Amino acid sequence: LERAETRFGFLANQALGWDAEFERLQSFSGMDEKYQPGEDHIVDSIANRFLEKERSNTSLQRYLHEQQSELAALTGERRRLESSVRELHDTSEGLPADERDGESSEGVDSGQNHAGRGARVEALLAE
Repeated sequence: LERAETRFGFLANQALGWDAEFERLQSFSGMDEKYQPGEDHIVDSIANRFLEKERSNTSLQRYLHEQQSELAALTGERRRLESSVRELHDTSEGLPADERDGESSEGVDSGQNHAGRGARVEALLAE
């Protein structure tokens, strides 16, 4: 008799634990129905809702990862462009004032100065 009572207590405790887990799954999945023994369709409904939420979470995580990758790429591109701008600015600082403006001392574009400056800019951008 003692052995039967021990086994009954163990099984009752297990059933209470499963009931608590089932209620937790119900609240997570948004189900309002209460499980009744023999009504397996409720278990299937909860399992299907849980799988839907898992798919949704996976999709959102994939989207987040793509956004983070794109952000990292754009940040790297921005840094590279800012570096190029600084290099171009530093290069133009070393030029005489008339070459920075694209004009010779006579006030007319010499063509050669403009072409030389263009070649330096293209070389920096090619790096």
